[in-house]
Amino acid sequence: MKLPNWFKVLWWLIILITLTTLLLIRYPDLKSGNTSTLDVIAFVIWVALLLAPIFQEVNLFGVKLKQEIKSLKEDVRHQITNLQTEVRASIQANLSQQVTLAYPTPPPDSQLPELKEKIRTAVQEEMSLLGLKLSTTEEMPSEEVPHDIKSVILARYKIEKELRRIWSAHFDLNEVQRPPSIKRMSSDLNVARIITPRLSLGIPAFYSICSPAVHGEEVTPMQMVVVKEVAPSLINILKNIE
Repeated sequence: MKLPNWFKVLWWLIILITLTTLLLIRYPDLKSGNTSTLDVIAFVIWVALLLAPIFQEVNLFGVKLKQEIKSLKEDVRHQITNLQTEVRASIQANLSQQVTLAYPTPPPDSQLPELKEKIRTAVQEEMSLLGLKLSTTEEMPSEEVPHDIKSVILARYKIEKELRRIWSAHFDLNEVQRPPSIKRMSSDLNVARIITPRLSLGIPAFYSICSPAVHGEEVTPMQMVVVKEVAPSLINILKNIE
């Protein structure tokens, strides 16, 4: 228990006055050399009390008075804790900024016409360098996407769509700086006890299995098997969660 400063000063004055009065009463015996052990102890304590406000540490019979040092240590420890908190917050902010730059959110529709023209200009310049002509009637390449790959992409799309629907029904998107990730939404729904802890871990894991197909990477046969066997049940579960 930390006592208030006024009480410590009052207590110090009471003891000091008491010992001073006792020493004044015993002064004739002290002067004549007729002293006892209690007189010596009282005198040493009296001197220690006089020196205590001046020195941070007083050694009295092996007992050290370190109130000021202890208070200083507590203050330093508090400052270190605050500094650690600020450093962690700064690191998290930098990481968040890096993630935002690496995965930018799409611009609003109002900016799309201007953005379209900028992209078309860049494409025209590149095609001119390659000696190609840009046709206004050119259509998307008709490259056929394998059925299995379509299934994987569709599974990821449906799972993310349902998960965002559930998350948006319970949390405010305006409270986050950018759309939350699958892992963040799964964790939030788990904390809110909307989905089980195992499901909150299973959804991001399954999502990561589907991701290579979306990014144009090769999908292994075992990944295909996992998607075909797990996706229908998982999507059905999410559709039945409000």
